[in-house]
Amino acid sequence: PTDLENEFYYFENENVSRVVGTEYFCDVIGKGVKHTISPEDLDFARPALKKYSPVRFVDKNVVPTYFGHGEQDGVVPYQNALDLDAVLTEHGVLHEFISFPNSGHGCEDKVSMKKIMEFFFDCAEKYLK
Repeated sequence: PTDLENEFYYFENENVSRVVGTEYFCDVIGKGVKHTISPEDLDFARPALKKYSPVRFVDKNVVPTYFGHGEQDGVVPYQNALDLDAVLTEHGVLHEFISFPNSGHGCEDKVSMKKIMEFFFDCAEKYLK
């Protein structure tokens, strides 16, 4: 997740509940932002969620960033990737974003998996010398 303010994470929904559990997610994020997170009182936690959202830490000094996201992701909303791409572009950060139209959270299809692995090794070859 790049935008911890997104209400999607804090209310019972099939995808988050199935993967980690909404209550567990609230607890983990709450510890990270040093604030109790409760769906019933989410507005109270919103300043902390905003403060610690990765998308809010972007400035011109961010290291080159490479990421991909499945368009069918039901665990982390695809909009998080679009928002990160936009803020990186806004600040002139070198980055590349790959979208996987047929994948959910785990890059399930073979075409997407091949594409992400090629992307990973290309980036590693380029920047980890």
